[in-house]
Amino acid sequence: MVKGIKAECRPFFYFPEHLIPNIIYIWYNMRMEGKKTVAILGAGFAGVRPALACSDILPENVRIIMVDKRDVHTLAPDFHTFSRITGHQDLPNAYAVPLKNIFPSGRVELWQNAVSSIHPDTRLIIMAEGKQLHYDYCIYALGSVPGFQLINGTEKAVFTFTSGEDVRMMKDYLLTLCKGKYPKAPIRIIIGGGGFTGCEAAAGISQLIAHIRNNDKKDIPRIQIILIEASHELLGSARPWVRNAAFLRLKKLGIECRFNTRIQSVNGGKVHISQGDILAYDLLILATGVEGVSLREPISGVNFDNKRKIPANPFLQMIPHKRIFVAGDCAHIYHEERGGLVSGTAHAAILQGHVAARNIMRMIKGKHLVRYHPPAPMHIIPLGGYYALFDHRYIQIEGIIGWALKRMNSLQYLNSILPFPKALFLWRTGAYGTAKAAPQVLQ
Repeated sequence: MVKGIKAECRPFFYFPEHLIPNIIYIWYNMRMEGKKTVAILGAGFAGVRPALACSDILPENVRIIMVDKRDVHTLAPDFHTFSRITGHQDLPNAYAVPLKNIFPSGRVELWQNAVSSIHPDTRLIIMAEGKQLHYDYCIYALGSVPGFQLINGTEKAVFTFTSGEDVRMMKDYLLTLCKGKYPKAPIRIIIGGGGFTGCEAAAGISQLIAHIRNNDKKDIPRIQIILIEASHELLGSARPWVRNAAFLRLKKLGIECRFNTRIQSVNGGKVHISQGDILAYDLLILATGVEGVSLREPISGVNFDNKRKIPANPFLQMIPHKRIFVAGDCAHIYHEERGGLVSGTAHAAILQGHVAARNIMRMIKGKHLVRYHPPAPMHIIPLGGYYALFDHRYIQIEGIIGWALKRMNSLQYLNSILPFPKALFLWRTGAYGTAKAAPQVLQ
């Protein structure tokens, strides 16, 4: 031994530490070899129910991964109940169900991350933080975002109805207006869009104002609610009797409807409309439509429509990528029999997700795919108080019975994703009661 150099002492069994990550990677790949991976992008109505279906019908050697930037499932159809919830600081929790309670067994892996890009040629999904996911089959159900860029200047609009947090901020701002403004100065609330969201928002705001006047005994200012619609009537995709009943209901609530009017721009607390008029507002809610989610990189070979929606074939496969299925608000699905696009409702999204899950199972087994047949449109439109419109096939109901059907529909959906005791508790205390109690039972 050379003098001055200390001999290196190694144990009888020596393993280089720098090779450990490689060994783990090889072991993981060997363990996953032969396993198929189904990636479900989005935890909305078109994502949660299909994930539950996949966990039931797909064999155990199929890996199921759900990816969403949030760790909760949002109950968007219940946003109209914001006027009844007393704990407004916890209001977003009233519309949110933690995903870990929907998938408690671990059969569905939950990845909380935002999707950055999809590469169908290599079957690779890139997350916003750089994480990668290799898939064999994919359900693209990322939903939609407000299509405000279709109107110049609307980035300065006040509020939307796209999340529970947006609803809470809108409600807090309205309460501040009612309690803080000089009583003789009127408050003007403008709602852009006479679709389902716009009508439900207008009725909910009217109900909230009535609640403040009757229960809090506040001397609030005179409030004017204006609903602006670009077409000549409300609820363009609904049947004529629904449109007429909704107009009469809003009129009874004191809401002014302006038809054939478009919002051109929003600047400095003023709305510029197509007739050349300028309307000052204290609160603005934009419900002027939605468009598909934009990724950082476009999906190769996909021709998006003018609202960033992705075309799908009758089997709900993304055109031209057959291993990716599209469902929900982001899907451009043409109904040949009715001669139009399938409306983006929660009911339609759930059925589309089920068809996508079945077709993935059939592709794995080498069977023929099933076609998606859109169901007859069903609309349940709550318009303030104990009043709602129900329209399905030959059934036409309005009033308190329609409101009761709306509530039962909500309970039925919650029971399809949660055990009945939790579903019943959330149904009673979440979007219909005190929001503070709802998250506790769901932990």
